[in-house]
Amino acid sequence: MNLIKKTVPGILLLLLVSSSVFAQKTKHPKVKADTVLKAVKEIHWVQGKEPDFEDSVLKYKKPAFVYIYIDGWEDVAKFNQNVLADTNIINFVDSNFMAYRVNMEFDSHNAIKFAIDGVPDIVLFDKNAAPMAILKGYQEPKEFRKFLKQRLKK
Repeated sequence: MNLIKKTVPGILLLLLVSSSVFAQKTKHPKVKADTVLKAVKEIHWVQGKEPDFEDSVLKYKKPAFVYIYIDGWEDVAKFNQNVLADTNIINFVDSNFMAYRVNMEFDSHNAIKFAIDGVPDIVLFDKNAAPMAILKGYQEPKEFRKFLKQRLKK
């Protein structure tokens, strides 16, 4: 009984303190309550496990942008973060290409077909399904955008 007399007030005090802590609301003075985090925009990738680029290009008469990568590679992570997340590149690719992603860990057929020996690589197809360019390795966003624009003019 003596133990109960000692612990009950301690438990009540703990409950009272914890409820008052949770009842307090802290607001950052510069953040409005209705602020919503915007979703990060990314390239609209055509879905599919192993896309057949040539058939899609011929069917829709739109050039294809094929991004070849392997998860976990440093240059791929850098390319994803610096180049494929660039708003100008996202808009340019979405406006001018059908975009595909190919993870080389699961698609060695296309690696052999296009002589891919490293990642990240980009293969571009023209409207007639002919490969028009292969860009090997990492490029800075400015050079990458220039590369894409030049290839579309041809």
